[in-house]
Amino acid sequence: MNSIRPTMIVADDHPILQQAIARGVGRRAGFDVVACVDDLESAIEACGIHQPDVLLLDIEMPGGSPFDAVDRVREVAPGCRVVIFTAHSSSDFVELARSKNPEGYLLKDDAPEVLVEALRELMRTGRAYSERVREGMTAGAGLD
Repeated sequence: MNSIRPTMIVADDHPILQQAIARGVGRRAGFDVVACVDDLESAIEACGIHQPDVLLLDIEMPGGSPFDAVDRVREVAPGCRVVIFTAHSSSDFVELARSKNPEGYLLKDDAPEVLVEALRELMRTGRAYSERVREGMTAGAGLD
């Protein structure tokens, strides 16, 4: 880890959500948020500069494929855990994301307390998935 507290970059193109995560959820989960960015290229660049412990990555942002961005983040910040953070719970999106083996897939409609606990779980176990995503993965069914 880069500091006493784990570090995180929040990548989301909605400023209000980005700041709410950074100031609320991230801090409550015990993270130092070292950067907030609003496009994929900035996320990759920030990961290279800051070498965060976690990248919370929205999958609908300008700048290319978020799934390719996962590979690029791992090139520039090999120790970074990538967590997909999205409103999309469809099995298609989950399977595309899982093909890149992110350390997590969290849903934007989860309660803030659930996100806080998921980020804590990520640091304890190396994985963090929203309950609906986990259930869908286990059942092999669609998540819609």
